[in-house]
Amino acid sequence: MRFERTCDVLKHVQTIHHKQSEFYENLGDDTDIVRLEMLLRYVSRRKKNLEETLAGCTEETSEMILETWFQYTLTKKAEKNLQALLLNPRVGFGISNKLMKISRLIRPCWNRVQSCE
Repeated sequence: MRFERTCDVLKHVQTIHHKQSEFYENLGDDTDIVRLEMLLRYVSRRKKNLEETLAGCTEETSEMILETWFQYTLTKKAEKNLQALLLNPRVGFGISNKLMKISRLIRPCWNRVQSCE
């Protein structure tokens, strides 16, 4: 997966934003905490908007620019990390893991508050 042309880079970045959007949407489905769900849905929408913006850029950019070749491409290590990100959106997203931990910690307290109402 060498990035050698501009269109390759745009396509991969678009794919990453798409997978991140799906990932945050799924996290939102898994939580019972309303504010956390709202936050995750917001992040998901932002990622989706970025994906759509990149698609628009690709459509509006001249073929000459899209087919421009890079002199230097990714190193093997960077390529491996990017491939891992494409396969598993959780890789590199420490915030999502922290949100899930916070959700697990807050849930018992939240349930107690709701039972008192």
